[in-house]
Amino acid sequence: MSFYCLGRFPAEAKGECCPKIQAPTCELPLVTSLEDAMYIWWKIYKVRYTYNWNYASGPGGSVNVSGSGSVIMDGGIQYMSDKVCPQEITYTCKQRVHYTNSYPPPGIEEDVDDTIYLTISSAVSQNENDSNIWYPNISLIVYPGHTYYDAWQSSCFGDQTQGLIDCFGFGSQYLIDTSSDLGYGVSIQLSVEQESVAA
Repeated sequence: MSFYCLGRFPAEAKGECCPKIQAPTCELPLVTSLEDAMYIWWKIYKVRYTYNWNYASGPGGSVNVSGSGSVIMDGGIQYMSDKVCPQEITYTCKQRVHYTNSYPPPGIEEDVDDTIYLTISSAVSQNENDSNIWYPNISLIVYPGHTYYDAWQSSCFGDQTQGLIDCFGFGSQYLIDTSSDLGYGVSIQLSVEQESVAA
C-alpha cells in the first residue's frame, strides 16, 4: 500500500512530506501490472548487465567496436525501507569493449571501458484509461571509452535495428544514438542479480 503513497510520507514530526522529483526517464513502454511495477522499484538491488554489440563507421576511415559479456552494476539500495521517499536509483558499471580505428593512419586498436548508467525512478506512471496498468520509469545511457562514437540512450520510441534493451523480462526499450545516424547493432539484457531486503 505504501507504493501508492510515495511522496506523502512525513519527513519530520512537523508533517513535511518527502520532496517531489521529476523523473527525467521515459516510461517503460509496455503493459505492466501494479505488482510488476512494485517489484521493479522495491526489490531490485543488484543488476546484471549482459551486452552484445558492434559498431561501424565511415567514410574516410572506419571505426569498429565489438564487445560481449556480462557485468554486475553497482549503486542499488539494499534495504527496502530506504526507498520510501521518492527518488531515483542509479546503477553503474564499466563495460570492456574492443576498438579499432583506421583514421587517421596508422589508426589504433585497443580495449577500453565504456561507462554505463542505469536509472530506475519511483515516479511510475499510471495508464489514464486503465488504472491496473503502470509504467515504470527506466533509462539507460552508455558513454564511450573513446570519442569515436556518440553516447547511446534508451528511448520510449525508436528503430529496433539500432538497439534493444530487455528490461528485467517485463518488456523492451529502444536504444538510440544521441546525435548521428551511424550504424550499430546492440542487444542488452538487464536482469536481477540480487534483491533488496525488508529491514
